Amino acid sequence: MKSETEQKTHKATAFLAKTTVNTGAPKLSINRLLIENKQKTIRVAFSSDEGTGCQRFQISQLPLQAALINGLKPGENKFLYSDLLECSEPEGVEIELTEYPSVARAWYTKKIREYLSDKAYLMQSNYLHDTVFWLYESTAAGYATFGKYTLKVSWDKQSDRLSLLVSWSGSSKILTTSVENITESGNLDPEIFGKVVFNKSIYNFKKLYEDGVQEIGKVFPVLNHKLTSAMCIANFPHLDRFSYKNDIQRIENFYKKYLNNKEFREVVPIVEYWQRVPSSDIDQISKPVIDLEFGGNEKGTDVYTMLKKHGPFKPIPGSSVTAFFIFHEEDEQLVSLIKLKLADEEGSGGLKNYMKTLVFFNNDLNIIIRNDQNPGTEVEAAIRNLSLKPDTKYVAFHLSKFSRFGSSPEDNAVYYKIKQALISRGIPVQTLDKKKVSQSGKNFTLWIPNLASAVIAKLGGIPWKPVSETFNELVVGFGLFTSHKYNRKYTGASVCFTNDGRFLEFDAFPSDEPWQMAATIEKAIKKYIATYKSARRLVIHYYKIPSKRDLGQFERMLDNLEVSIPVIIVKVTANKSNSFYVRDHNSINHIAINGTYVELFRNNYLLFLNDRQKADENGSSAPYPIRIGLYCKDKEILTDRNTVKEVLQQLNDFCYMHWRSMRQKPYPVTIEYSKMLAEMTSFFTNEPLPIEVRRLLWFI
Repeated sequence: MKSETEQKTHKATAFLAKTTVNTGAPKLSINRLLIENKQKTIRVAFSSDEGTGCQRFQISQLPLQAALINGLKPGENKFLYSDLLECSEPEGVEIELTEYPSVARAWYTKKIREYLSDKAYLMQSNYLHDTVFWLYESTAAGYATFGKYTLKVSWDKQSDRLSLLVSWSGSSKILTTSVENITESGNLDPEIFGKVVFNKSIYNFKKLYEDGVQEIGKVFPVLNHKLTSAMCIANFPHLDRFSYKNDIQRIENFYKKYLNNKEFREVVPIVEYWQRVPSSDIDQISKPVIDLEFGGNEKGTDVYTMLKKHGPFKPIPGSSVTAFFIFHEEDEQLVSLIKLKLADEEGSGGLKNYMKTLVFFNNDLNIIIRNDQNPGTEVEAAIRNLSLKPDTKYVAFHLSKFSRFGSSPEDNAVYYKIKQALISRGIPVQTLDKKKVSQSGKNFTLWIPNLASAVIAKLGGIPWKPVSETFNELVVGFGLFTSHKYNRKYTGASVCFTNDGRFLEFDAFPSDEPWQMAATIEKAIKKYIATYKSARRLVIHYYKIPSKRDLGQFERMLDNLEVSIPVIIVKVTANKSNSFYVRDHNSINHIAINGTYVELFRNNYLLFLNDRQKADENGSSAPYPIRIGLYCKDKEILTDRNTVKEVLQQLNDFCYMHWRSMRQKPYPVTIEYSKMLAEMTSFFTNEPLPIEVRRLLWFI
């Protein structure tokens, strides 16, 4: 029975995990359970020698006795190790867990592993020494699927006590065929194996023999990109409109089944409810929904209606566009039907109704694929031989038998080979998936607005732009794509002038060449200052917090330019790769109202971008919020709440420039576009792209 004081403290620091009555007030909780400050003393031994399964502790984090027993002086910058087993011997050191958080964290982590060891299929430690528990979900042809849950014990500075973060870490598939059977034909390169499972433990395949594992017949691979490709396993992206809601429900179910019981609380004394987010950590950007500007300075929020009625903000340069098709000879009839709809010969609304530019379909330029054995080479040669007129805008429509998500590496190679061949001649291409087109029937006309918007952007126009408060500042975005084929990371760079939709230039380069990133920024700053004379600040949208090497390159470049402006780096990641889940108990979809942002800890935020505009609405979907980290060399700048709000508002505005579709994606194009560019170019050969196409959005 809790005392009255304990009950008040409990109510002040915790929040019901169940959905509450909707009062309109923001009631947010986070996927963190506070651990009660109960007195608990343990006696364990410490050693200066690292043993198997031991935890490392700094001497400063331990009682003085631990250092003295091991012959060390207090204050020495050294480490001691412990297996955290109860020890009654003289060398044992008594530790009160409430007084030594680092030991308490390791102790509770160990106890959680012991408690859940017989309930999970396997356990895995991540690079932060948190524990990932794999729970069986289902079996399909060739593999079993496991849901992964990460439990992290850490110190919560806000409540000044330990807490347990319970996160959903996605799912993994383990093949039901052993490594021995998979490789018995001798046709599969063992290099494609990454993580493998042996005796319910995770190993790195390359270190298998070093770890003493020799029974290859009992080793089963964890499915990865290379295995998926080599074994032709279908792995198409799964689109879930309620992904965030479903993740939170998984966490809730895990909590109810494994943690919310007397037995677990005897191991870890967690409180009963999820931790509430204080109102001081919750804020709202000024304009989560903004107007967009189209042709004739007309403004509105309905992209479809406004583009059709008023045309693009900036039309495609020139009076007309010449289009042609690339297709297999058996698809000639289907291409004729597509042309009827795109050219508006059926009166159903073609491309020109949205582009406000004449589109001429030149059949003489059509490329018909007759060699199914080697279509890429055939098309590449035909593109080289095209007779093109100067000062004419061209666009190709490629009716493809396969998409970029095809399971065959050969199919992917054809897709990118055609892309590169066209863009090397300054021709952007719009790929149409034959299977989807064939299934669309009359609904194909619904695709036309999306196609028109993409073609406008690819040919140098601007379909629409956000109507936002404009500051004299430059925004540079960097995105990352990892090429599993070549085991190399490429960084794409997109540069634009604040939020007016006018991009300066695009480029892509390997991520291990930070000087190229600095060179990209230097070029953009010079052009910006030449046009606008000065810059208020430089904002860099980045896929990670830059390393010291990256920062050094940036700072040296600014010093050389003799430009003294604040630089704010905004780390932008989708929350699906993050461990924090903030839940709104006034919404059945668990998402906070559009534009809400929550400070997780210093300079780290979750920004909710969705279609839930009011407290009494739920929203039509539950997308992940964006995880944001801010960095500035001048730390005082980020203590200004208005500056933080401006930076997050600007990031929101860049989410309204997804010109591939009428539906806007809650993710900034500064990162998204540069990632798409990096993906494309990572599959290209090393031939340099023409200068003129570096200023076009040919890759969207």
